Parts: sequence; structure tokens; C-alpha cells
Amino acid sequence: MRIYTTATITDLKTVKKQGAFIAEAWQRQNRVQVDVRAIKRIGNVTPEIQWGFIVLESMFGTYLCHYEYGGNVHDGIRLVVTPERLMSLDSPAYLACPERFLSMAEVENAYWRDCVRCYSAAVKEVTSETVGDSATVFLLKGYSQREYGEPFHVLQKDGSQWFGIDCYRSKRPVNLSLGIIQEHCPSLINVQLQKPFESANLADDCVDTGVLIYKEHCNRVTLLGRPMTNHEIAQARLSMVPRVTFELHGECPWAA
Repeated sequence: MRIYTTATITDLKTVKKQGAFIAEAWQRQNRVQVDVRAIKRIGNVTPEIQWGFIVLESMFGTYLCHYEYGGNVHDGIRLVVTPERLMSLDSPAYLACPERFLSMAEVENAYWRDCVRCYSAAVKEVTSETVGDSATVFLLKGYSQREYGEPFHVLQKDGSQWFGIDCYRSKRPVNLSLGIIQEHCPSLINVQLQKPFESANLADDCVDTGVLIYKEHCNRVTLLGRPMTNHEIAQARLSMVPRVTFELHGECPWAA
């Protein structure tokens, strides 16, 4: 469960003090003594508003968490500690976990970890230089825009304009920055190198956008490949037609 408590400005003076206070709060709520194995402050807006990631260790195991201090000195500085199993894609702050922290604790949220790694790679690889004027991008976290009913997991760039392609193959213009795209865990896709699938043979939980095909499961998506072209479909069906071998036998009149 999440930990909610309040701290004083003294508890936030150093990252070491922040970690010690989090360990004490964990012990009070869970009745398990923990030590701070690692802590990394990611955000530091003001002395009262800071957040990051922490790895706590006890004799029973290790726990990877996100922590956030917020509020003000007069009303009390609230601390929220979120364990890995409760971290989702709802908050971009959850994606900035240092990759080395992932190896320090047992896996409790495999999908979140996949998204963290995707986000970390995207910050380096999905840049204005690599995107250029033409690109296809697949998003692990769907992008939603108020005027459109369905989220987009497939984006395409044409010149300076981005377009989202929804589950109905509708192509809609979207206005978003590269930073927002990175927060949605993108991967640059070479469509021609994707595995081809015939749309008619797809399962009900698969979505064919006309550009890429992905599978949906419990609000999670997995890229499968791309739709077959008409030529590929024709070739595939021809390859399934049995070949008939004609043999001439001596007893046939025309074989004399």
C-alpha cells in the first residue's frame, strides 16, 4: 500500500535525510525495519517540493518505490511513497526511474519496468534528429485528445504535422511536442521490417490500424507487426493451393 504522512522542512534538508525519514515512515506503517539501499532525487522544484526513487531493504526483501514530498511549511509537507506494484503510466514521474534501480529489487510490476526501459531509450533515441520529417511511432501508453474518441497507439509524422491513427484506421491531426511523445513510451518503427499478418486471421483482441497491428490485454498493448499487402496475401494463398501432378500411363489411349 501507499504510505501517506507529513514531514518537516528539516527532514528534507538533504537527500540522505529524506531517505532516513522514508525508512522510518515505512517501518511505522508496515512494522518492518528497512535500510536505504539507494535513493535518487529526480525533481527539486522548491525545498518543500521534491521527488525521486528509493530502494528499501529488509531481512525479508527489497522494495523499489517512488517518493514525493509536497506542500508547504505552514500547512505541513506531505510525503507519499508509492511501491512498485502500484506504479502505472498515469503519472509521467513514475517513468524516470534510474535503470540501475531496477536490478536492485525483485520484480513486482513487469509492465511498468518495460515502460521505464522504453521511456529511457526514447529520451535518447526518439529525438528531432532521428524523427526528421517522416516517421512512424508506436506508443506503449496511448495518447488521448479530447476531441477524438479513441486513444492513439500509432503516430505518423508528415512534414511538421503529427497524425494519430486509431483503431478504426482514422488518421487525425494531433498537436503535441516531442517531450509529450517521449512520456508515452514511444518506439521508432520501420514498418516494412515488421512481421506481416493477414487482417482476416487476427484474433478479437488484435487491432489493425492499417499501418501497424497490436494486441490489447488489460489496458496493455504489444506490437505484433503490420498488415499484409494485397500482393503478399495473393502470394500466401497461392502457396497453399495443392500442386496437381499429371502422370501418363500406358493403358491410356493417348499414351500409345
